[in-house]
Amino acid sequence: MSTTSIMIAAPEERILHLTIKGTNGSGLVMHNFGEKARRQIAEAQGDGAKKPRGARDPEAEYEASYYRLEDDSFGFPCAGFKKCAIRGAKMVDGISMTDARQMFFVLPDGRDKTSQMDCVRIKGDAIERTDVVRLKNGSADLRYRPEITNWSTTLRISYDSALISPEQIANLFYRAGYSVGVGDWRPEKDGDFGRFTVAEGVIVDVPSTETNEIKQAA
Repeated sequence: MSTTSIMIAAPEERILHLTIKGTNGSGLVMHNFGEKARRQIAEAQGDGAKKPRGARDPEAEYEASYYRLEDDSFGFPCAGFKKCAIRGAKMVDGISMTDARQMFFVLPDGRDKTSQMDCVRIKGDAIERTDVVRLKNGSADLRYRPEITNWSTTLRISYDSALISPEQIANLFYRAGYSVGVGDWRPEKDGDFGRFTVAEGVIVDVPSTETNEIKQAA
């Protein structure tokens, strides 16, 4: 049996460091599900019975709403930033939301200690918020959440340079930062929080020129 070789070029993966900063006055409002909230959901799904709510602990709810990396620094889910940029594709010519999902990936700086979600590191100052929210049944409730002011982060974005350029990625995030946002009460959800702008973008690696050889039976 003879064989023939097929040369397959590896994807031209590059890494873009994209520094973004929160727009003035637009803090990043976090709302992680803490261990207590996760336990209550699991219990309700287990037997279907709604447990009494009991007395609330505003300070504990506030602390549980943070995303924190293992070194206790602030974090925010990578998926939140990627979804934001993908939504921004609706405002950019030449890239569909479906295609954008497969063209780039936001790399994590670590994982949230509670949820184990992949997160990027967030820099900024935290303040405590107490907000009145409207539930589905129309009643009012209070939410205790952190808002990160003067926030910024450097996203490490892996992308295939044969499919999308760093300028296109930066444009996606720029458009999304203006009109979509991240976190609670972002523009996409009728709020004004979580808006950001692109401050700097740097390509930090050299594209691979390696090829993979696969031998196929003739």
